[in-house]
Amino acid sequence: MGSQANTQLAPFSYEYGFSGGSIPFTIKATRSLKQVAPNQWQTELTAKNMLGQITETSVFSWQGCTPVTKEYKNFRKGLGQTRETHLIVDASTTPPKAVVQRSKKDSREFSITKHSTDMLSLPLAIQCQLKKNPQTKFSYQVASERRHETYDFAIKGTQKISTPAGEFDAIRVERERSEDTKRHTIMWFSQEHNYALVKMIQDDGKSTYEMNLRSF
Repeated sequence: MGSQANTQLAPFSYEYGFSGGSIPFTIKATRSLKQVAPNQWQTELTAKNMLGQITETSVFSWQGCTPVTKEYKNFRKGLGQTRETHLIVDASTTPPKAVVQRSKKDSREFSITKHSTDMLSLPLAIQCQLKKNPQTKFSYQVASERRHETYDFAIKGTQKISTPAGEFDAIRVERERSEDTKRHTIMWFSQEHNYALVKMIQDDGKSTYEMNLRSF
């Protein structure tokens, strides 16, 4: 689609199956988006079973085609342990800075850009880019709990994939990394469903994790 495509956000709640690593079975996960104030949105990913719970939440403003992060939280509980991360963006400084507090650790700060997003909101930015102008390569400024860095992506064509929600002719997007890395991130977005994320694979060099759409 061309540059005149609608790049406005629309609330959603999708169900996924998450598997991989040391997880012996698939965990049901819900990914959602809702508006919480004028030009303020909240996206959330939740997964819970008898062994533990994962909740990620990001609050952001929508600027052009980018979810500009205001606050990010990551809560993980399982096997008798609890870990929390809280990232808040301080836009009063030049350049802006991220203030990160992690469980049982001192807080840390690092500079970011005024258009930085976070890992959870990143698929929304890619989805918008694909609708607006699906150029071959694109980049984002991303703040995580550890650092701020540039994420480069490349479109690798269209591929038919199968998920529990059905088959999709999806655009394959890969994160570009150095040639010697063993880490890989691949995402598939469905053109027929407003470029929704329908599948993602992450390989950290030691374990592979997969997320597949189960239902819209």
